[in-house]
Amino acid sequence: MGSPPSDDPPVPFSASSSIHLLLLQGQLAASTGAVPKSAPEAQPRPDDGASRKVQAPSAAAELSAVLASLNSEGSDDCRVLLRRASASRQFGEGVEEELRLAEDALDLYRAEGGPQCPGTPGRPAQSSGGASSSTSSPYWEATALCAVAEAHLGIEDHRAALESAEEALALCRSASFRLGEAEALATVLKAHFLSAASDGAKQVARELLTLLRELGATWGEVASMMDEADKRFAEAGGSQSAASVLLGQADEGAAAARDAESRWDLARELCTALRGHLVLEGRQKPLRVLEELLSLSRDIGAIWNEDGLQGDSPEARAAAQTRSAEAQLAAGMSKEARKSAASALRIFREELRGPARHVVCRRGEACALLALARAALASPLGGRESEAFSAAMDALTLCRQVGDRKGEGFALHMLAETCLTSREGAQGGAEDALQLGSEAGRLFCDVEERRGVAALLGTISRAHLALDAPEEAMAAARDALATFRELAGQSSQSDDQPAASVSLVMDEASALLSLASAQMALGQTAAGQSSAAESLALVRGLLDRASEAEGVTERLRSMEGDVLLVAVKAQIACGQLDQALQKATEAHERFRSEGETAKEAAALKLLASVHLAKKEPKAARAAAQQALELLQELHDSAGEKDALQMVVSAELMGADTGTAMQTAKNAVERFKNEGDRRNEALALQTVARTHIAKQEFLRAARVAKDAQKILGQLRDTEGEIEMLQTAVDAHLARPEAEGKEDALQAATEGLADFRKTSNLRGQALALVILAKVYIVMEDPETAAHIVRDATGLFRDIGDRKGEMDTIRSIINADLIPPHLESNDIALRAVKAALAVCHQAEDKKGQAVMLRCTFRILLAREKPERALQAADEAIKIFRELEDKRGEAEMQQLTAQVLLGREEYRRALLASQASAELFREAGDRAGEMSAMQTAMDVHAARGDHAMALQTSEEVLSMCRTLQDPASEANLLQRMCEVYLEQGGKDNAEVVARTAKQAHSLARAANDLTAETSALAALARSHLAASRPQEAVEVAREAVRCANDSGERRSQITALQAFGDVSLKLGHAFDALEAASEAMEYARFEGLVAQEAAALSTVVAARLQNAEPSEGLRAAKEAHDRAKRLGNIRSEAAALQAVASVCLHIKAPAEAIQALDTAQSHYKKLKDRKKEAAVVGAAVQAQLLAGDATQALRAAKEARAMSREIRDRKGEAEALDAACQVHMAMKDFNEALDCAKSMAVIFEEIGDDAGAAKSRFMVATLYLSKNDARAAVDASEDAVVAYRNIGDQQAEAKAQHLAAQAYMQRYHDDEASRRERGMARQHVSQDPKEAVRAALRARALFRQLGNVASELEVLETLSRALIAKPDLREGMKTAEEYMMLAKKSRDKLAEANANLILSSALANDQKIVQALRSAEVARTMFRDLGHADGTKECERFLNILNQAAKEMGNQRMASGYGGSGGGQIAPGGWGALGGDRRGAVGRFGQRQEQNEKPPDHNSASLITGQRRGVRAGPETATLYNRKAFPWTPQQADKASAASPPAQGI
Repeated sequence: MGSPPSDDPPVPFSASSSIHLLLLQGQLAASTGAVPKSAPEAQPRPDDGASRKVQAPSAAAELSAVLASLNSEGSDDCRVLLRRASASRQFGEGVEEELRLAEDALDLYRAEGGPQCPGTPGRPAQSSGGASSSTSSPYWEATALCAVAEAHLGIEDHRAALESAEEALALCRSASFRLGEAEALATVLKAHFLSAASDGAKQVARELLTLLRELGATWGEVASMMDEADKRFAEAGGSQSAASVLLGQADEGAAAARDAESRWDLARELCTALRGHLVLEGRQKPLRVLEELLSLSRDIGAIWNEDGLQGDSPEARAAAQTRSAEAQLAAGMSKEARKSAASALRIFREELRGPARHVVCRRGEACALLALARAALASPLGGRESEAFSAAMDALTLCRQVGDRKGEGFALHMLAETCLTSREGAQGGAEDALQLGSEAGRLFCDVEERRGVAALLGTISRAHLALDAPEEAMAAARDALATFRELAGQSSQSDDQPAASVSLVMDEASALLSLASAQMALGQTAAGQSSAAESLALVRGLLDRASEAEGVTERLRSMEGDVLLVAVKAQIACGQLDQALQKATEAHERFRSEGETAKEAAALKLLASVHLAKKEPKAARAAAQQALELLQELHDSAGEKDALQMVVSAELMGADTGTAMQTAKNAVERFKNEGDRRNEALALQTVARTHIAKQEFLRAARVAKDAQKILGQLRDTEGEIEMLQTAVDAHLARPEAEGKEDALQAATEGLADFRKTSNLRGQALALVILAKVYIVMEDPETAAHIVRDATGLFRDIGDRKGEMDTIRSIINADLIPPHLESNDIALRAVKAALAVCHQAEDKKGQAVMLRCTFRILLAREKPERALQAADEAIKIFRELEDKRGEAEMQQLTAQVLLGREEYRRALLASQASAELFREAGDRAGEMSAMQTAMDVHAARGDHAMALQTSEEVLSMCRTLQDPASEANLLQRMCEVYLEQGGKDNAEVVARTAKQAHSLARAANDLTAETSALAALARSHLAASRPQEAVEVAREAVRCANDSGERRSQITALQAFGDVSLKLGHAFDALEAASEAMEYARFEGLVAQEAAALSTVVAARLQNAEPSEGLRAAKEAHDRAKRLGNIRSEAAALQAVASVCLHIKAPAEAIQALDTAQSHYKKLKDRKKEAAVVGAAVQAQLLAGDATQALRAAKEARAMSREIRDRKGEAEALDAACQVHMAMKDFNEALDCAKSMAVIFEEIGDDAGAAKSRFMVATLYLSKNDARAAVDASEDAVVAYRNIGDQQAEAKAQHLAAQAYMQRYHDDEASRRERGMARQHVSQDPKEAVRAALRARALFRQLGNVASELEVLETLSRALIAKPDLREGMKTAEEYMMLAKKSRDKLAEANANLILSSALANDQKIVQALRSAEVARTMFRDLGHADGTKECERFLNILNQAAKEMGNQRMASGYGGSGGGQIAPGGWGALGGDRRGAVGRFGQRQEQNEKPPDHNSASLITGQRRGVRAGPETATLYNRKAFPWTPQQADKASAASPPAQGI
């Protein structure tokens, strides 16, 4: 019974468990980061004043001694040297170092003497069996000699080891020092192990000694294992044959332990094996040493065997009482447990140590003391911390005497709990608890006590919370929770110990409670609420299982109450006030009925908080008043102060300022009458805050100053600083500018007062307040320098926590305000802050400042250096194992890389961020990182992956019940669907946008509501619902105006402008886009400004105002150039180029695009650069330079491939296709069009795929492949119909009609060539009529008169060829009438020619001649040579036909002989489209064209950089008349280089 027994069954450590423990050990070792390296002093610092209540001298001295014994630094104390030697032995740092340290300790002791050896607690110093209390005790000399022997054993020098060990043994025996004698005997025994005779025994001895060194086993642990081996030998018979059997069993057990990687089990089996070897070899001397060691260990209580206790002996009764105490503690019966533990302790100390026996059962007594300490701490009445502290200290001493590291760990854990629980630092504080907990954790890890590690991590978590370190608290709580769950999983596999499972579930619930508290402190309210709810469910689940929870119901009820309080806090933080009110009321009623006054007061304070949040001042005041009365009964000053503040806040909320002030003053008077000066000052603080609430700021400052003086007289530094902070806050709350100056003066005066009294701590804390004032005054550089001085003072007084708290409070992410990031002062401030962090060795502060540097460099448009700073910050966060910080930095990096279009790196960074957030348990952060990954997928054109990721994020939003984030995500999904295109996607967008709109409206988020309405408007437009689109866009503008948020207004206005532009409402689009552009300029939003400018220019061009469009683009360009914003300048140049292309000015367009490309190249914006190069293709074609156009198209495609922009690659292929068409290289053009279709289909762009099919059909028709053109055009019709694009569908139907007519013409020509008579009726004209009728209906519905005229021409020809002459003439007449109505002379001339053909086919020669004459006259007036020539040819045919008819008097058939019929006016006679020039395409590419040199020449102009290309224009905007006149075109053509090959 060497340590408190665990309820769970012993489980051998697996490899994973060992690794897990090592990780936990790292966590425990890191937990003391905020603790000063030197041990705290027993007395208060001279500069500390009365900042704390003076500790009890004895407790302070004992705690100081314990903390000093944990120190492993320095070389002036033999204890420190021996501790370092032990650590060197355990961690394999080298035998030479171990031997040096041990010999130095021995020499130091012999030269100067050693510290006093602690006596046995509760026992007179002169009693036998214990250590002498004199300074001449051989304890440390014997320990040093044993350490020297251990070092020799490390190199298997058993002779030297035996010599040192026997010297220590003789020394202890001569001084009757039995504890030292036992340690020396254990060392002598290990030295004898190495002198074994057989090779097998030597091998076992070497393995055992090596393993004992790795485990750091103490002499007491070695004695316990050898005692177990001796028992097994005795049970086997105690003979040589029994030794052989035992040896075989030990070998099998050792093999199993090696397989399970259970080191302690292996050590036990090896001890058993060596016991057998000693018997078999007949080595009497080692056996005699072993017998002496075991006998002595039993006498001094180093071995405690409950199994060997018999009858009603004192040992048996003490053990029974200890077991009862532990069972009662598990059941929550602390009062009964305390009585049982005290009874056991009385037996150990009075009966066993009495004059009759003089027996010291150290291990058993330590267990009783630990049970007593736990019971004292668990007392519901409290106030027994000193009793628990004293018991734990005695237990620690006993466990250290007998080398019981497990018991020592439990004792240190209890001391840490005492330090946390004690009021006003009577038994230490949170810092001491962390240091004690770190050592306990190391011991638990050494002995592989996982349950102890898990429980200790819970204590460390609470200590971190007490020190305002919630991140470290949450990490410790998570590790504790993971360990308890692992143990619970192992325990559930065995059903024979249900009590162990119940205990582990309770521990898991406790860990969840600690985790919830840490999450709440970090502001993770949703996660904290979830953890608290899970803990409450576990506790109530156990309460429902009465049979399993029997005996622990009282403890479970107490835990349930604790969890209820945390759950209420979480619900208040999450804004779930109704549920919080219900739970707080339930908790209050329960605590009142059970008589738990402290918890009842806590519940009442929570009730008051809920009522205050619900704006119910009357109920809040009643609850707070009751809490105040209870806390006064409990004499809880801190709680009373909080409750008083709540009472005052409730009265202030009820507009009863007079009563609030009177309440605060009454408290002041009460404390004043009682002579309680400290609480009088605290009550004055409440008065000051009341004055602040009443906006009586100067009075508040005066009252706070009075309270500061009182606390200064009491030498209460912390209280004085708190009052100074209240006075400063009062000045800062003043609306006038002088308030900040007065706050600065108040802080400076407070600093001067502390300097007068030489109060270093007060000076440091006052400097912190002064730094905060400079932060408010937006002077971060001065604040950083003040922090440097403050941290220096904290270092001088050895206050590491104060130093770190100062850095955390000032040098954080809020040091640099966003509007100062581009200022030089920001960079200087960050450099100063980094120097402070380096000096303080604060890695986390360095990482935070690197993050600020990242933001500053981004604001200065230096993204490369910003990314370098981000990488350094990530390395530090990774070194600190700060997953949250690393994740946030990775996400920021991903966003920057996304803006730079480095999609691969951005995706890797966002995925790494999501994984880190997931490991840190931050669901909200993980969701944000996945949204960034979704944006990356969308930006690179991978819409499928973007939507797949969005579904995962959407599920997380709904799990976290975050409607605002869900609305934003749905709006982003709408954008992806819109980019993907298609009518079906438009419907999906409409549904999704409506969902986002309803969520945003429910959350009262006008910004999200505006974004949803804008997306909904665009979806209506894509689904061909123009009226709904306009109405929703107007609603978005109204919603944005209500919000008053500029970004929302820009989004809504841009959406309204786009909708209006596509509907042909140019004036509305112009007005909205102009306003959006002004807002974007005001906010400095470059991308939004460029989009608005593009809409403005497009609206001007649509409204036939190219001069105004060019003027707007010129103004934007001049403004951007003046401001030095090259991105805005490049966007303006793109707008200039679009106008120049519209007015047929290719030279100026090329010049503008070339400059824009150079700007984007400087910005390393490859996507924009590729878009500019793609636009240059059209300009080069317009200039007649097909070679340069093709070169630009190829380069645009290469750029798009480089940045993996599939959509950009498709657009580049489109441009290349147009170039090949201009060069009449239809095969190459067809390949480009097909490749473009494949890309659009892969990325799911239905609109792009339909456009590609239409282009393929056009190319097939151009290369006279009518059959393929028919199939391709029908595919285009279906594609456009699926996406709901009626305009494009009509064009595709017209193209299909033309393809059918071309196929009909080709078939007829083929038949005539083969001499075949026309005996069958072709279906092609009928199909052409069907397609043309559908196209005409669509164009008429859309009001597109020009396209309807083109379709009527094709329809007329198809009806004539059908043949349906009557309908053909009727359609031709409609064609002519519509042309006259629209004043299209060319169309009217074509209509007359087609009508002439129809009349001729109907044998009405005279009317046909008349129509043909009219057509010829009109073509001649228009200067249309081709039309005139065609009319003259047709007139000749008609005249010849009329002459033949007159001569032969033939009445049937026209233009034929022998019954044949000539159709000179049909498709074959009149050919194709007569409205344009002879051909639609340009030149062919030269076969031997060399690849261009991209490094030396512009991709757009083809000229070297710096060489003027094109016409000698003085300025880009040299425009006198608009639109571009033929005379200006001729002049420009004369000045331009000659066209190549056209």
